Amino acid sequence: MQAEIVEAVRGEPGRGIDVLIDSALHALEHNPPLPVLMSEEGLRVINSRPPAEQEALLERDVRLVERVLTVLREAGITLTISDRVLLGLLRSLVFVGLHRADIGEDLVDEVGGWLKRTMRTALLPSSERAAS
Repeated sequence: MQAEIVEAVRGEPGRGIDVLIDSALHALEHNPPLPVLMSEEGLRVINSRPPAEQEALLERDVRLVERVLTVLREAGITLTISDRVLLGLLRSLVFVGLHRADIGEDLVDEVGGWLKRTMRTALLPSSERAAS
C-alpha cells in the first residue's frame, strides 16, 4: 500500500493526496488484522512489548510520510503544515476509519472529501489543483 501511495503522489500529486487520505480512512479494509491490534486486548499486548518494538511499529508511519514528503518536494510542492502534523493527521484518520459505524458512514466519506479538497488547496499550486 505504501508503494502505491508513493507512486500515486509521484505520478499526480493531487491524486496522490487522495490516495494517501483514502488509504488512512480505509486502512482496516486493506489490513484485516488492524482491528484486532487496535482492540483493548491488542493494545495491551503491544504496550507490553519492549519500547524498541513499539517504536518500530510507529516508525513505518514515519517512513511513509518521509517518502511522500520527499516526492512532493521533488515535484516542487512545499507543505504548509509540519511533517508531524501530517503524520498525526494520517494516524487519526485510521482511528476515524476504525469508528466508521459510530461516526456514520456518510459522514466519514464527507469528511474524507473535505480533507482531500483542503489538503489539495493547502499543498498544491493552483495549476495542479485545477488538474486534480
